[in-house]
Amino acid sequence: MKKLIFGLVLCLSMAIVAQAVPITVENYSFEDPGTIKCRCWDGERIIPGSEPPEYYPDVPDWSSDTEAASSGVETNGYVGDWNGYVMAGTCPDHHVADPPVWQLTNHTVSIGEEVITLAVIARIGWMSTGTAGEGAVLGDTATFRMTIYYDNGGTRVVAKTQDVVMTTTIDMRDQNPNWKGLRSEWIDYTLELDVDVDCPAAVGKNIGIEFYGVSYTGSNGCWLGMDDVRLTIANFAYDPDPCDMEQNVVATTNLEWELAPVVTNCDVYFGDDPNFINNPKVVDGTTEGKVEIYTPSAVLDPETTYYWRVDARVDTTVYEGDIWQFTTKAIIPVVTEDPCGLTVAAGETAVLRVKATDVGSYLWKRLGGSISGTINESTLTIDNVQKADEDVYWCELENENTITPVETARVNLMTRRLVARWEFEDNLNDETGDWPGTYTDPNEFNTPTAVYVSDDPCSTGSGKSLQLTDDPCYMLITDSADFFNFYPQGYTINTWVKTEQVNEWGTIASKRIRGDYYFGWALTCDNANRAETGLWQVGAATGTSDIVDNEWHMVTATYDAVTGTGAVYVDGLVEGQFVDADRAPINDQPVVFGADDILLGAFPYAGLLDKASIYSYALIPENVAVLYTNVMGGNLCVGGNPEYDLTDDCRVDLEDFAVLATDWMKCNLVPECYTP
Repeated sequence: MKKLIFGLVLCLSMAIVAQAVPITVENYSFEDPGTIKCRCWDGERIIPGSEPPEYYPDVPDWSSDTEAASSGVETNGYVGDWNGYVMAGTCPDHHVADPPVWQLTNHTVSIGEEVITLAVIARIGWMSTGTAGEGAVLGDTATFRMTIYYDNGGTRVVAKTQDVVMTTTIDMRDQNPNWKGLRSEWIDYTLELDVDVDCPAAVGKNIGIEFYGVSYTGSNGCWLGMDDVRLTIANFAYDPDPCDMEQNVVATTNLEWELAPVVTNCDVYFGDDPNFINNPKVVDGTTEGKVEIYTPSAVLDPETTYYWRVDARVDTTVYEGDIWQFTTKAIIPVVTEDPCGLTVAAGETAVLRVKATDVGSYLWKRLGGSISGTINESTLTIDNVQKADEDVYWCELENENTITPVETARVNLMTRRLVARWEFEDNLNDETGDWPGTYTDPNEFNTPTAVYVSDDPCSTGSGKSLQLTDDPCYMLITDSADFFNFYPQGYTINTWVKTEQVNEWGTIASKRIRGDYYFGWALTCDNANRAETGLWQVGAATGTSDIVDNEWHMVTATYDAVTGTGAVYVDGLVEGQFVDADRAPINDQPVVFGADDILLGAFPYAGLLDKASIYSYALIPENVAVLYTNVMGGNLCVGGNPEYDLTDDCRVDLEDFAVLATDWMKCNLVPECYTP
């Protein structure tokens, strides 16, 4: 079950306030004494000019520790004719704050009162602009402190406090040129104290409230108004789920609620009678005990409003709860199994299938054009899949109740192929023709110019490569976000890099969204100078070689969705792996070379980049090795030396037999082969 949080409790975009019981706040709207503007709280000051001397009247139920200079009650309240006010605190060239104003209530905190809420409507009542406009200006702010405390033998002990910053928005000179001041609108502020979490020491103590004008940014004086002070406690039964007045609730919902710890058990009434006369008791606390969930015995009717109430029992006393209500949604299609993205060999058949309930019609769609396959309601079959069939696909489901079609997840259909390759020979063109790059610097308003260097990993050194800096700058593949979301089905990212970016994270290539949770893939040089690849929410693998040596290295990342295996390669050989069966979530980010964030250019790569390519499937280790030897020549030993390789040349041949033959017939058996 959910816990109440500070401020608003959100439930399916509806503002829901937990069932609450008021604690009495005396003179909550400062209507007493209601005779004169008071410039103090306890009647200790003489009214200026009074003869014989008269004292300001006492403001009932409110106090301050020392005499206030200019705080009390005045007219022009929010809920009545009067409101309280406090002189705010230190500004650069003026007075100090008046002491806090406080009230101790008669309420004693008991076990089970999980949440106590203090609410007050407050504003900047007056912030002086000065006689010649030398004071405050619109936009200046004041800080107002609201506190819940408990009384410990006459000492106020803070249970919870918060500072609220208010901003001037109204220039009183617009109403009258002689009113040389600013103010803000009345706003309702709340502070919630979870006794169990924030201050368990308050149990058994009387609770109180305190207000204080902390500071302000203007000059020449500032006063803060307050009105309609409320203090409430959460009731014994609260936090309903479904929320009160919630719409479109599923017909299979449970009823859930929270009970305060002091509650012994509860009775629950539930039905569709709005008068709450014929709604039966569905939970009997005397026999079922203290429960916080009820599962209806049958599926609820669609488009029906239901009413329910939780009556809490403390020992033998029953406390009747509020009546909550919710409305079930119409029966619309429900997707029970989304189609899966597929990567197939060209010429094979692809079958996309959705499972759902209460479907009247199925409409298959693709992002970039018309459907070319055979549709049999929930199934789309595409024979002889070719590159032209590659796209993002989904299905829209409808019935007589749907206003907006219900969509399945969007998935990619791909063929196993080289998707893109960039050679960087004085351009950012994709050799396959589909995905040209754009050189980008997030710190420049105009499009920067890409820099190409006469240096490449080929032995002849006759080609060019792209120079990237940690300025940052990067190559962005425009409009690649949706199409390249095939990566949960498998991929290969292959690059050649040459860098001196020592002990810094540098992103060679990525399609990743960063934040509280990362989604997507990245190929990086880590802060220990090693190659690293990650498929977030699935796994990560780190290499072992130092690739930051100003020499060319081929760095490769692969992911095989069938086996759940990801790998990082350096110079054609596997150096790290991860295995995880989870399916990676997709994201809405484009493919980027040279950075990890298209807005900030985070973790930029500084160095040369060449011969970058992306495949729609995971190359096997032998194919990765061929990519390396095609450029650098020679041979690589993939998978280590085979068994019986006695010459350590990664093959078993006559040379190994010769080694064996040299030692043929040697015998170390004693005494059979031993002559003293």
